[in-house]
Amino acid sequence: MTKEEKKKQAALAAIAYLKDGMHIGLGSGTTVNYFLQALQQRCAKGLQIRAMASSLCTQQWAKQYQIPLLADTYVQTLDVYVDSFDVLNHHGDIIKGGGGALVREKMLFQWADKTIWICDDEKLVDDCHCYALPVEVLPFTLAHTRHMLNEHGYKTSLRMAETQPFLTDNQHYILDVFVPKQVTLAQAHTFLMSFAAIVQTGYFHDEDNLCIIASSKGVCIHPVRDV
Repeated sequence: MTKEEKKKQAALAAIAYLKDGMHIGLGSGTTVNYFLQALQQRCAKGLQIRAMASSLCTQQWAKQYQIPLLADTYVQTLDVYVDSFDVLNHHGDIIKGGGGALVREKMLFQWADKTIWICDDEKLVDDCHCYALPVEVLPFTLAHTRHMLNEHGYKTSLRMAETQPFLTDNQHYILDVFVPKQVTLAQAHTFLMSFAAIVQTGYFHDEDNLCIIASSKGVCIHPVRDV
């Protein structure tokens, strides 16, 4: 089974958890796109849901697939949020933000009564420190912010889109930050959020929600704490 086939299988398995009348939060990325394709087919067969997208890209996909969308001004809670991630370790530490939508993704994650994570088995890792932590940051005084992080042992790289800095949907920059080995991701998140210029980090922690994992052996569904 190829990586793309694994993503499709995980996305398809998440459809079984949807019910009529639900308000659904939609994450971002290629795995979520497969979920949207499967959701389009279920809606065509009569499933009545409304959805909210975590990014402009996901919003465009949802419109393309004719999935009913909620206006953000009317959203108070979501029944379920469906998303993938960059990596997940065995302690429930999750890194997201590879696509740059981490702020809105975290908002929907916090609003939802429950979350369903969908992924292929290659996203499960022993140590998240080997991967950069995306951090959404204000462009204002960027050099100062990077200097202060460097002083504390955090190595940063400004994400680029060809020759210009990558811009999030919120018109901010993304710093890809490598956390010092002796610092946990939770500690790093707390430290990074103490900077006024930092909007949010791509650190998520979850133990109780479901994770649907597709591998060459098939699809497994576990609480995140048991992954």
